[in-house]
Amino acid sequence: MEKKLFENYSQIERIEMFEANADKVEERTYFEELSDNELIEKKSKFAQISIELAKLEDEKKAEMDKFKTKMKPIQKESSGLLNEIKTGHAEKYGKVYKMIDHETRMVGYYSEAGNLVEKRPATEDESRQLTIASSRRKVANQ
Repeated sequence: MEKKLFENYSQIERIEMFEANADKVEERTYFEELSDNELIEKKSKFAQISIELAKLEDEKKAEMDKFKTKMKPIQKESSGLLNEIKTGHAEKYGKVYKMIDHETRMVGYYSEAGNLVEKRPATEDESRQLTIASSRRKVANQ
């Protein structure tokens, strides 16, 4: 097949020739080769659009950073609350009181409210230490 048909005719005559000689006329999408000037125009427009798009991406990133900054403390609080709900415990910071039970060889840590917050087996050093406070505790508990 020839690359060009009816090229010596005007646009109107060319259409008439196609209408008269075509086996069928269809409407559909097709690709047409760009001329050198059209290609240069497309490249120029692409460069302009790319620059505009890059500026918008920078704006988007700046706005997203603002949102992330606003969201971070809320997400942290939400995560903490979810963890407390899942575990049934709240993480706190404050004084705890270490109490060694020499009979059971256990160590307990109590909050200021008097709640046992942690217990563990006593180490060898802790088992050997008999403090005045622990002996007084025995007397007070009896």
